[in-house]
Amino acid sequence: MNAICLAGAVRRQAQRGAAAIELALIIMLMVSLTMGTVEVGRALQDYDILTKSVRAAARYYTTLNDATLTISQRKALAKCVAAYANPACTAPSVVPGVTDSAFTVLDPATDDVVKLVASGSGTLDLVTVSIASYAFTPLVSSVFPAITLGPISVTVPYVFF
Repeated sequence: MNAICLAGAVRRQAQRGAAAIELALIIMLMVSLTMGTVEVGRALQDYDILTKSVRAAARYYTTLNDATLTISQRKALAKCVAAYANPACTAPSVVPGVTDSAFTVLDPATDDVVKLVASGSGTLDLVTVSIASYAFTPLVSSVFPAITLGPISVTVPYVFF
């Protein structure tokens, strides 16, 4: 009987530390999965914020009724709304690293692509606000690579009925 107890004690000593090693491996895996999920969530949040700011800029552009503004001034104001969420370009950018120069505004007076576009009820003049791409930088850039988010574009009728 002593031989059986002695064999069990030897086996336990051989297994001592194995649980700690297994725990360390599992914790590293869980931490990296959690960090990856957080980074993907942050990238999706930035993409959503940019989508909403492009949409807001397009709406803002169509509501500018000031006859004293030139088309280039209107485009600059819409770009400021897209990048900074206000026409004065004073607040911090809606997402890190984006400035008003990253956005493009197409107006029917200067860009033929959005002029007299056929629709179900005739032709319409359109306004398009877009951003070509956005380079998302993760919090831990040494572990996760930078992600380039694709283009975002919103086209709305220039005159609402």
